[in-house]
Amino acid sequence: MTTSACGITVHGYGAETVARKTLNKENLAALGAETLADLLLEVTRGNRARQQRLRLELSARAGPMDVARDIRKRFAQLRRASGFISWQRQRAFARELSDLVDLIATRVAPDAPGEAFDLLWTFLQLAPNIHERTDDSNGVIGGVMDDAMAAIADLAPRLDLDPGALADRIFEALRDNGYGEFDGAIPALAEALGSSGLERLKTLAKAAKAAPLTGADLARYDFVADEARRSTLAREGRDRTAGLILQDVPICRAMSMPTWPARHMPEHVLIPEMRSSLMADAAYPPACLQGAHSSQRLHVPCRSSTKRPS
Repeated sequence: MTTSACGITVHGYGAETVARKTLNKENLAALGAETLADLLLEVTRGNRARQQRLRLELSARAGPMDVARDIRKRFAQLRRASGFISWQRQRAFARELSDLVDLIATRVAPDAPGEAFDLLWTFLQLAPNIHERTDDSNGVIGGVMDDAMAAIADLAPRLDLDPGALADRIFEALRDNGYGEFDGAIPALAEALGSSGLERLKTLAKAAKAAPLTGADLARYDFVADEARRSTLAREGRDRTAGLILQDVPICRAMSMPTWPARHMPEHVLIPEMRSSLMADAAYPPACLQGAHSSQRLHVPCRSSTKRPS
């Protein structure tokens, strides 16, 4: 029996009883596996996304490659899907996407980092289709893509990939990066790229700026009827991508450990000690380093989340 602050006596409902009814991990575990299994089946009935998550968790018990195979099946479904996702359904959809990223990071990555990287990369390649199916003005879908890139950054030290092939893969992804899903790829994978991979990226970017426009460059702007305008946009988009690569490479070289470059992180600063290293690389625009003297820090603008042409 307890007495409330208002003087009302409550029989048989003490603090201990209330604590036992609190929804937390300890109390739920006390229910036992069979009861919890029944509850899970009940609460997921009719919820395809939750049922899919349970199936993936069951696959994970058989090993990382089993769950990876089922994740790829879900990716194939996402790739084929075309229906518009309303704002009422968007957050639930974003949670499902986030669950996939978490599953890769926690169930695949520990034992199979290479497979996890390939899954996360494939997930990011789904971004255009996903973005075209919903209005992401609130950034919830973009946030999941950022989480996937962060998971790639966590994997980078354990990846055993050919630096040149990885550089080629990153370069191609950045050339068709309309929603910014691959913005952080170079710094995230700087450790896996190493010096030779970063140099390869620099070479590719310089060659791209110097080369004539390709059919693929122009095809990205095929929605523009005027040919001259289409060529101008294609050249500007290509040169912008190359320029951003040529900014990221020296930043990653200058820092003692891979980190997100300034244009990808709010409030990021370049410490004065980095200035000499960055200035040594002619590819990095000197204007970006103006004012980075020994007595001050240089604040570099972070990237915009606005959709942009590649």
